[in-house]
Amino acid sequence: MNIIKLLVVALFLGLLFSCHNESKLEQALELAGKNRSELEKALKYYRHEPLKLKAAKFLIENMDICSFDTSPELDACYKTIDSIFAINGSEDLTQEQDSLLTHLKRPNSFYFKTIPGLQYVSAEFLIDNIDRAFEAWESPFAKDMSFEDFCEYLLPYKANSTDHPDFWRSTYKDLFYPYVKFALDTTCRLDSGLIRKYPLITFDGENYFSFSDQQFDTIPDFSVCCWVNLQEYRPWAHVFDLGKSNNYVCFIPYTQNGAGRFEIATESPHTWDMAQTDSLPLNYRSYIAITYSKNYITFYLNGILKKRIKTPLTNKDLISNYIGKSHFEGDPCRLKGEIGDLRVYNRELNYIEISDLAEKKNLPDRRQRLIDIIQAIRALNNVNITLESSIPRGYRPAQLINLKKGSCDDYTTLGTYIFRSLGIPSGIDVVPQWASRSLGHDWNVLYTGKNQMEDYSFGSYWDTIGYHFKAQEEKASKIFRQTFTKQSDMPTIQHRLDEFLPSTFQNPCIKDVTNSYLECKDITVTFTQQPQRKREYAYLCNFNNHDWIPVHWGKIKGHKAGFTKMGKEVAYLPAYFDQWGITPAADPFILTKAGEMKKLIPNHYKTETLILKRKYKPGNVPEKGKLLVNGRFQVANKADFSDSLTVFEIKDIPEILYNSVNIALKKPYRYFRFLSPLNPFCVPTPVLFINNIK
Repeated sequence: MNIIKLLVVALFLGLLFSCHNESKLEQALELAGKNRSELEKALKYYRHEPLKLKAAKFLIENMDICSFDTSPELDACYKTIDSIFAINGSEDLTQEQDSLLTHLKRPNSFYFKTIPGLQYVSAEFLIDNIDRAFEAWESPFAKDMSFEDFCEYLLPYKANSTDHPDFWRSTYKDLFYPYVKFALDTTCRLDSGLIRKYPLITFDGENYFSFSDQQFDTIPDFSVCCWVNLQEYRPWAHVFDLGKSNNYVCFIPYTQNGAGRFEIATESPHTWDMAQTDSLPLNYRSYIAITYSKNYITFYLNGILKKRIKTPLTNKDLISNYIGKSHFEGDPCRLKGEIGDLRVYNRELNYIEISDLAEKKNLPDRRQRLIDIIQAIRALNNVNITLESSIPRGYRPAQLINLKKGSCDDYTTLGTYIFRSLGIPSGIDVVPQWASRSLGHDWNVLYTGKNQMEDYSFGSYWDTIGYHFKAQEEKASKIFRQTFTKQSDMPTIQHRLDEFLPSTFQNPCIKDVTNSYLECKDITVTFTQQPQRKREYAYLCNFNNHDWIPVHWGKIKGHKAGFTKMGKEVAYLPAYFDQWGITPAADPFILTKAGEMKKLIPNHYKTETLILKRKYKPGNVPEKGKLLVNGRFQVANKADFSDSLTVFEIKDIPEILYNSVNIALKKPYRYFRFLSPLNPFCVPTPVLFINNIK
């Protein structure tokens, strides 16, 4: 079935590029068939808006590669997944939900029908997507982006060429924008929502100031901010303390260990969190602010976001609200100094407004503000990464927004839709095949300004940018970026239709970005074996623990081919490719750190004997062995193990391979178990029982 679909795509591309005398737009409109009128309706709609018209043409001209699958069984599966994710609202995945997903009947892809995007996308859908993408372009994280980059990283209506074209932009923005409005909203309206303002309050170490118990009762969102000028260090004296008992939020400018801190606590459920800061300087103004919205409280010091915390605390908890003292009677110290321009708002102030009040001339750099946003977004998502998606072809955007368990592909696609809906330009980078193990990997890339894209993932190192790939243990040789534009240099665009291509390079919408991550070298390979039939392309392959997988292509010229941007310290096999797989074209080699090609030629006359304890490299597996220390194996004849006998205890860190233990039992036992010392999910497997046979 996959071969048939690839042939359909190849046929579309062949038709598109065979008509040299026609414009790309006209070719696409012809391929749209009966849907041509819908596409023309969108073009007509923008006839007086040149840039949006150009954007519409861009989408249509590159839409021929886009398609999606459908079938009654697949549609029913989508509905079932929706109902599973909805069982407990926005809470984490439960054991019941996990079981339902595990036993979900996967639809048979043999019955899928592939629908070309050109023959499906409506004028209403295109117009909605273009208008909302242009709105997103006004974001502070995108407005300096060129039109060409806008077309790649904000405008596309789908993250992957096979995604279903859903109306996703408004749904995603409505859900996520309120939680990141503090960083995306660039309006400054300091008179809006101001309900209290006190120009100057002086504290002599004895007096204090208080709000009424009902101050926050009717304002579900709020901000409290002020200037603080300390005149004396008094440990545990409070600038403000809002709440009572164990439901409160406060700021302490100086503690006994010489630091300041924001603190927040709730009684039911019991929570406590804090953000530590440097102590405030004496006789110098510092600006303090807290904002609260949708169960998230944000602490700022001198216009810089220090921490954003999810909390069950609500505005109804804020009674006994003090300025200059603690609500705990056991805290005798009171503030000595001045508080100026104390303000209370009935809304969450944004980054721009906090910075303006703090008299900062410049906002924190864009990269730091972007990190604040991605941390807020990540906190909203239930991330449970598995090896494979629960559904073939992945989820529709409509399902992804409620995702609680999925593959790296699923979460990367989800990230793309979230970021683009919020005006954060993003894309997807892919390692089609690791050079040191099986499978590949993908992650998001985010625009951080000055034409720079940096990597990000909801998985490891989710709280920062530009570190996900560096943290990977595996080696990569090639990295590609998914694009919406068909890349003219790709083999699927240039090759003859009778030459079979590896699956990675049947996609014309990828471009090589290896040099953005790795030290690379362009190399030329001389072939010692010739193909059985004339070939236009040769390939360099990496080993995936079982087979050699093509990771890059080169045009054959005579008995040679050039390969660009190849990762170093990696083993490659030069090969030809056809529908049956690869055929070696030359000896394998290692591209060394120095950029030299070191051939791997076996010497059959000089052999060595090796004992291999593992087939694959250990990775972080040895760390798992530490978790087994002090674990016990027990036998018993009663099901409740009340008569248990410990037959072996793990005293030392075991090697991660088969470990033999001789056990002499005086009588037979019915039950056997392993008691893990720390983690109930850390167990040795498999466990084999072998009787001694004399």
